Amino acid sequence: MSNRLKSTENDSSPIPMRGILQQWDCVPLCVDLDGTLITTDSLIQGILEFLRRNPLNIFPTAVWLLSGRAVLKQRIGDRIVMNAASLPYNRDLLGYLKDEYARGRQLVLCTAANERIAGSVAGHLGIFVTVFSSNAKENLKGRNKMKVLEQQFGTGQFDYAGNSWADLAVWRRSRSAIVVNASPWTVLALRLFGVHVSRSFSGSGPQE
Repeated sequence: MSNRLKSTENDSSPIPMRGILQQWDCVPLCVDLDGTLITTDSLIQGILEFLRRNPLNIFPTAVWLLSGRAVLKQRIGDRIVMNAASLPYNRDLLGYLKDEYARGRQLVLCTAANERIAGSVAGHLGIFVTVFSSNAKENLKGRNKMKVLEQQFGTGQFDYAGNSWADLAVWRRSRSAIVVNASPWTVLALRLFGVHVSRSFSGSGPQE
């Protein structure tokens, strides 16, 4: 279900009253990959590269898809090795994450991308203490991702940076949402559900 670079234990002890900002910084920040940390979809990139090598690869790709997205991601990940350094990162978000990391905040990469690409990105950036990702048995998206983070940190005990409608299930159980290039419908849904949005990122930079 996940590729964990480092396990994290829940701390049930109360947080001292040291001001709202200091308490907020104690909350882990969980970050999505596709469409959030990077501006593209790693699965689509992998499929396109697989088909570019041989157009007849469309047939095994279709068979894998029939077995489920988790299987498709695993099979593509087994055959296509992506260079994490060449991926199109959201520079504004990445700069913010590096600042948070420098301040000592715990950063977690939590993505529906396959464990190979997730591990590659985490290793390249060197700012994530834990990685949760998809494997051949589970597609870590939506409610599946929400369950993993809730089990690991507790309801309302983590912040989450995401970009899509599928992330609503996670945002609703988070303490605060960081929204990256989200559609107007997704932003509207966050408001309707009463989710606190602490930051928004687009191509032009952060908005508080």
